[in-house]
Amino acid sequence: MNNVLKVNFTDAWRHDGTAETLWENPESKIILLAPHGGDIEFNTEFTAGQLHKLLRSEGHAPTTWMYHGFGEDAFDTYHVSANHIEFDQFEKLSTLRDRRFQYAVSFHIHNEGYVGVGGGIDDHIRYNVAERLESRLPSSKEIRYQYEEMTANKGRKKSNLVNRFTESGDNGLQIEMTPKTSYNYWKRVARSVRDVYTDLL
Repeated sequence: MNNVLKVNFTDAWRHDGTAETLWENPESKIILLAPHGGDIEFNTEFTAGQLHKLLRSEGHAPTTWMYHGFGEDAFDTYHVSANHIEFDQFEKLSTLRDRRFQYAVSFHIHNEGYVGVGGGIDDHIRYNVAERLESRLPSSKEIRYQYEEMTANKGRKKSNLVNRFTESGDNGLQIEMTPKTSYNYWKRVARSVRDVYTDLL
């Protein structure tokens, strides 16, 4: 994280640097997170941004924080595990250190071959999200929501940023997309999560 160029999104994209985006609603009950945007985990911030737009249009404007890192070696250079992210590492994230939300959702990519619906939130909510994903994604996409079926990146730890941001400390939802899902179906993923959370909010 040393010597990182912290500028706006466009300049970061042009110069292989980093940028943060924060859309803050002081009254929001939900925070959306994309800590690995840009070339780190491609399209994850666009998924969060799409969900932000969808929820806002229905009167549930979230607070949304996104981190963007660019360049061929973006993952190796800029990726920080969600279990080890510290507020002081990111200027705009640090402004949220004292806020807690009823719900939190984060978007990621992994290479496990399935779309994982994890996080510390209750099984029935993860099931509902998985059910919506199954209805919108191609039948070839495997969806897993039960922890015992996930081989990695379950998002259950209290140290995970998505759980830390919730009032209960374990009410976060972590979506782990496959690369092709994130590239081709990120809008469908956002709509699937929207379907569940509009009822909760």
